[in-house]
Amino acid sequence: MLKHIFLILLLAGGYYLWDLRSIKHDPGILVEDEPAVVSLGRSQTIETENFTLQPRHQIQGEARVIARKRYWFDILAGLAPYDYVLAWDKMSDEAVLGPISVRIDDRSFDFRMASPPIPINEMRNNSLHTHFIASNSEIEELIKGIRVGHIIQFDGMIVDVKHMHGWEQTSAEISKNGNRRGSQFIWIEDLALRAN
Repeated sequence: MLKHIFLILLLAGGYYLWDLRSIKHDPGILVEDEPAVVSLGRSQTIETENFTLQPRHQIQGEARVIARKRYWFDILAGLAPYDYVLAWDKMSDEAVLGPISVRIDDRSFDFRMASPPIPINEMRNNSLHTHFIASNSEIEELIKGIRVGHIIQFDGMIVDVKHMHGWEQTSAEISKNGNRRGSQFIWIEDLALRAN
């Protein structure tokens, strides 16, 4: 009996890992432009089961996914279970990404490499750490299917998050020169995936 359970778990784990394998691309920039971000001013809040979301910016565009992490147990897992690092311009180029390891941990990310293939500041300005929040069940299923290497087209809103018990998390500011430090919570309203 234990052998059968072990075999089932092994097969399930193997399928899970196979389904999340990275998508490889030929060298070359796959996404030219960064997502467009427009300030919303004061907008109506969005209420979810345990959170209130305050929209701050509209965001729309295309990006390559260069890192992914699923969270199961932290306070945000019920709202935004998936973190993604998105990239464009030189950071969407397989030749640039080859020597870089992009790691997400504890709702933050970093680059690990022996030597930067392009300046570190350019790496950060051509990438964005996101916490995706699904606006409906169909979007939720699409978010689950995102793999590293996917090119995604998305439309949504950058939001601030407040938990019903008072805990708050603010999306990082995007400066006028495009510098990004921190991460953005994105309420995803439309999403499409492609592998090439």
